[in-house]
Amino acid sequence: MLLAAAAGMLLAACERTSPENGDGAGGGPSGGDDEPGISVPKPETGEMTDARDGKVYGTVTLGDQVWMSENLAYMPEGEQDTDISWDEPRYYVWGDYLLDSESEVEREMARASLEAYGVFYNWWAAMDGDPAPAEGASARGICPEGWHIPSAAEWDGLVTYLSESGFSSSEEDPLAVAKALAIDEENVWMVDPAEEEAPLETWPAVNPLKNNASGFSGYPIGFRACTGTDVWMHSLYSAGWWTSTESSNIEGLVLATRMYSTDPYFRTGSDFNKGVGLTVRCLKD
Repeated sequence: MLLAAAAGMLLAACERTSPENGDGAGGGPSGGDDEPGISVPKPETGEMTDARDGKVYGTVTLGDQVWMSENLAYMPEGEQDTDISWDEPRYYVWGDYLLDSESEVEREMARASLEAYGVFYNWWAAMDGDPAPAEGASARGICPEGWHIPSAAEWDGLVTYLSESGFSSSEEDPLAVAKALAIDEENVWMVDPAEEEAPLETWPAVNPLKNNASGFSGYPIGFRACTGTDVWMHSLYSAGWWTSTESSNIEGLVLATRMYSTDPYFRTGSDFNKGVGLTVRCLKD
């Protein structure tokens, strides 16, 4: 049932358009005309083209950082995978729809998934042969020339900028910036049926049209697991992206960022197995 719902979300996502000239970023805590007493910096938007395949990506400037406002969708030719590896690169399309399937319907679903959500990379694929960089350095990884895989510290810098610039969805808690990073579309961020807490206005899943004041446009498409029987997990409930930083808590793991439909915070220090398939957001050098 979850897959069916997510497939419906995929078809809806393919019909959306990118904001132009800064329009289209959600109301967020302060972007709507009904709240004239509060203001946040209007994000500067732009575009960049990946010279490797000609794909054009939206960008958004937040503080002194320039981020892609879409997930990276670059896949080396012939590299799509459906198997798991904890120590070799793997490239996935959501739902494991095959780009070279004999079925025209499946090929169309694969192309639509790739366009809407980008590629899911395990950490080895995301880093594209680069080692985890030293503190203060960066690793290009799978990103286009002039861009790189953000470190955990750079993701922390994004949260700091948003919290210090008034993007929080809570007057009492400046760190509640998840709504400002989450895509502002209805019926996308869902509340887990198992959730017992009463809905809060600071959750991305509540009043979603108030999301995305930053223009970052985080999409809740979950991740591809590397253990167990459930392959695609947390679709509709969470978003996440790789960092280039190895975990200091558990040897062999790396850090990923996480954002949940029922959590006001953007988490930048989740320990993940390198075999997990996650999306990538590139940061300009």
